[in-house]
Amino acid sequence: MKILSVLAALALLLCCGLIAVYSESAPEAVPVSESAEASSVEVFTEDAVPGEWTVVFVDPEGAPLQGCIINFCTDVMCTPAISDENGEARFAGEPQVYHLQVIRVPAGFFFPRDWEFYTDAGGGIIRITVSPEAEGV
Repeated sequence: MKILSVLAALALLLCCGLIAVYSESAPEAVPVSESAEASSVEVFTEDAVPGEWTVVFVDPEGAPLQGCIINFCTDVMCTPAISDENGEARFAGEPQVYHLQVIRVPAGFFFPRDWEFYTDAGGGIIRITVSPEAEGV
């Protein structure tokens, strides 16, 4: 029953255009929210190893962002991953659906606190473009 709920939520997000799943090498960016126009999420699953995810954090020009923290959550626990100098936060776990939450981005950048994402049970690369913080915020 819980799996059906997760699949229904994922289908709703895909239907509303809030996330996009791609298997091509150069997909178009998809806005995450109106308040973070430059923020986007892209998912690449071609040749993925089940249960292995790499989240790549970049700025709007494509430069890697070090020090971003993302949680990979199950119904039981959350496991944080921190992006390195290449902007890559790596996670390897059981092949299952994970609930992702961006916990922290570097000073001077913005990512919506209410953003959440559900993976499928496979693996792959998730590229997250983080927008610069608006002046005066």
